[in-house]
This record gives sequence, structure tokens and C-alpha cells, in this order.
Amino acid sequence: MMEAGWSSRRVAHQLGRSDCVVRRCWDQWVREMSFTRIPGSGRPQQISRREDRHIWCRGRRNWTAVKWNQVVFSDESRFNLRSEDNRVRVWRPRGERLNPAFALQRHTTLTAGVMVGGAIAYSTRSPLVLIRCTMTAQRYVHDILLPHVLPLMQRLPGAILQQDNALPHMARVSQDCLCTVTTLPCLVRSSDLSPIDNIFNYLGRLVRLSTSLNELEARLQQIWNEMSQNIIQNLYGSMPDRIASCIHARRGSTGY
Repeated sequence: MMEAGWSSRRVAHQLGRSDCVVRRCWDQWVREMSFTRIPGSGRPQQISRREDRHIWCRGRRNWTAVKWNQVVFSDESRFNLRSEDNRVRVWRPRGERLNPAFALQRHTTLTAGVMVGGAIAYSTRSPLVLIRCTMTAQRYVHDILLPHVLPLMQRLPGAILQQDNALPHMARVSQDCLCTVTTLPCLVRSSDLSPIDNIFNYLGRLVRLSTSLNELEARLQQIWNEMSQNIIQNLYGSMPDRIASCIHARRGSTGY
């Protein structure tokens, strides 16, 4: 770029580096026709969540719907007796945190509820698992992975598993259990790129306010079992558009 006549300030702006760093590198190149970075000099570059989204999406921008159909999405979600867990996510511009338009009243006291876990694939899905106690890595392996997720993966040749970065998922015992499974890295706070989050939102909209945990559990199981597979397939079909929207939005909200 400097050889093309660009100023050091313009190059620095283009590369996201300071003007003095660009001038120093250019002077060294002119003197020695080479550039050597001092090992360990400077602070390690930190990648923001938005940049991570952009990198992740660009790496999969050529994935077709057929490729996405090979992915199995697995996750857990909690539903409460009095109200659903307020799974409304808002993307707001910087500086508008206190804007009343982005505020939503909700219960903050502890409420009895149930956590559920499940996995979806393009042509099938696992049973909905009721988790009546705190999720640990051991429970995740013995209650979800071994009886449900792994058998589902074995029935789908070439399947790829994606789960989020929750501590039970990332524990060594969980990773050892998945040592023979191909996995897809999951982004932090990117539910718009995970169709199973849409499924849990669907359950949250349909489940009625229940008077007991047994009623809540029965209703969730009923909705999951009666849910049309076409709903899941439509979400899978939207994955290429989600990726394109994320890239077009410059790592921001996709609207999904």
C-alpha cells in the first residue's frame, strides 16, 4: 500500500494500527527489504464478540442448506411456573441502555420451574429431557449425552454436533464423551445463529401458565412431541440466510 502511494496515516487507518507502527515497519522494509516482529512485543490482540461472529460466519458463508442439514443442535432451557424465562433478546445501540424502550418488566424473585434439554436434527429430534436438579457435567453426560445425543448422532452418518459453551458442556468428562463426534464451535451470545433457541422460544409461547410443576412438565412434553418437524426444517432452511444477514449486518443483529 505504501508502494502504491498511500500515506502512512491512511495505511494505519486501513489496518487498524497506529501511524508510528506503520512508519517504523516501512522504514525497516526500506532499509532491509524485510520485516521481523519482535517476539513477545506488544499486547496480544483481543477479538471482540462481534468480530468473532463475523469470522465465524465468513468461514461458513459457502455452506449450503444441505450442509447445514448435517448439524445437530443441542441445548437446555428453563421454564418457570409463573412466567417463562423472559427469552426476549434486544440489540440496542451503544449509549441507550437506560432507554425505556429497551426495558421490560419481569419477575425477579425465585420461582419454581423446570429445566429441559433436547437436540434437533433436520429429519428427527431427541426426546425432551426433564432436568429436575442442578445441571452438572456428570448429569449432562449420563442424562443427556449417553442416552439421547450420542444415539441420535449414530443414526445420522456425517452428523456434526453443536452445543453452547456452558460449563457442563465444556468439562473434560463431557469432552471425553464426545471424543468420537465431530463438533461445530458455538458463538457466545449468538442465539440468532442457533435454531434450537427458536424452538425453545416456540415452546415458551405455547406453554400455558401452570399451577404445578407436574402440569408444566406435561405441557412441555406434549408441545415437544406434537411439534411438526416442518417447523424445524424451516429453521434449518434459514441458516444460509442467517449467515448472510450476519455478514451484511457487520456482525450485528440478524433479526432471527
